[in-house]
Amino acid sequence: MGTHLSGYIVQWGYVARQVRLIALPIVALHTALWIGINADRDRALARMEQLLTEANQPHHYRHFSQGFHYFSRAGHENRAVYNFSQALSQLDPDTDDFVAKSRQYGKLLGCALTEAGNHAEAIDVFDMAFAGQQRAFLFEQDLRYFNYRIRALLAQARRESGAVGAALWKRAIQYGRQVIAERPSADTYRLLGAALSGNGEFTAAAEAYRRGIEIQSDPRHAADIYLDLAWCLKQSGRPEAAAAARQRAESMVAD
Repeated sequence: MGTHLSGYIVQWGYVARQVRLIALPIVALHTALWIGINADRDRALARMEQLLTEANQPHHYRHFSQGFHYFSRAGHENRAVYNFSQALSQLDPDTDDFVAKSRQYGKLLGCALTEAGNHAEAIDVFDMAFAGQQRAFLFEQDLRYFNYRIRALLAQARRESGAVGAALWKRAIQYGRQVIAERPSADTYRLLGAALSGNGEFTAAAEAYRRGIEIQSDPRHAADIYLDLAWCLKQSGRPEAAAAARQRAESMVAD
């Protein structure tokens, strides 16, 4: 009986330590969020760092948490880029979760670089983060990451010309269709429409915009897609249809 009891105590001690390692980061983020909502962002970040240190979290996780803190706040994209970069650089390649963490942190770094306007670098980072990934969606967040990846390609394509620009438009179209085949969303249809328009495929772009409008539940976002559709129709020589799409957008905003 005593042997069994001591075994249970040892097991419970192990479980308790694991729960603490999980719970403290959650408490840290919750506390930081509460302070952040009350507009004291510096205090929020300091509190989060303190609790993560107390929880004995590895340095890469601390930088990941800080990066996520900055990424969720407009105007702090460069700080997010720094912290996600640090999180990546401090991963231990000998650990079992190295590949998974490298993918996760790399995708977040790509998103932050896109927000910061460093689109060429974002494309390279996304390419590395998605390299070797057998399925388009390993995680629920991959839809968001893929859409950021397409955004980076679109932005860089607008800066380039000739064969380089054409290749970027085609990649954006490829990824847009790949995402829609598995997880169709209004945002991705809109990005696909932009990619097809940039490549001069206005008929296909108009269809993508229409599909996006069909599944967009937010009237204001749907109005934005109608404006994209209006521009696309105008470029394809259909001014009357373009005017109708613009009127539809204006009426949705007015409603």
